[in-house]
Amino acid sequence: MIGCIIGSFRKYYDDIISIIRLFEENGHEILSPKISCIDRDEDGFVILKSDNVNYSHVDIQTLVFHRVFQSDFVYVWNPNGYVGRTTCYELGRIIERNVPIYYKEVPKDVPIYIPRGSVISVEEFIEYLNSKNKLPKYLEENNAITKELLSDLANNKFHN
Repeated sequence: MIGCIIGSFRKYYDDIISIIRLFEENGHEILSPKISCIDRDEDGFVILKSDNVNYSHVDIQTLVFHRVFQSDFVYVWNPNGYVGRTTCYELGRIIERNVPIYYKEVPKDVPIYIPRGSVISVEEFIEYLNSKNKLPKYLEENNAITKELLSDLANNKFHN
């Protein structure tokens, strides 16, 4: 399968590189990020040595979305539930595009719907991919209000 990994590069880039290698060792392609190293941090936006020097922050982030939107899945590396500002932005766009998202842990301080079954360790996730050759299914939402609001939103039936 083809995927992307997102999370705080500033805090967890070394972990993310290890996870990319784990996916690749198990036959899965990770489009983003590329295995590289951090060149610098510009006001909280991490620039990798593999990033095109002619690209602005916006260009680099847009290229990430090009890669994410052609992926089968996105895995969020978020130890202790931490997601930074850029990851929050990415999550919103990815959710709107209906790219399946899986999380290491339940994100903290992010008011987004986290489907039941989407929080799974990277090892369990890879094991599932390898044994079933498909993504783990999200479990059905039990909360009737949440279920109705999500369904209506997906069907452009908006509430006031």
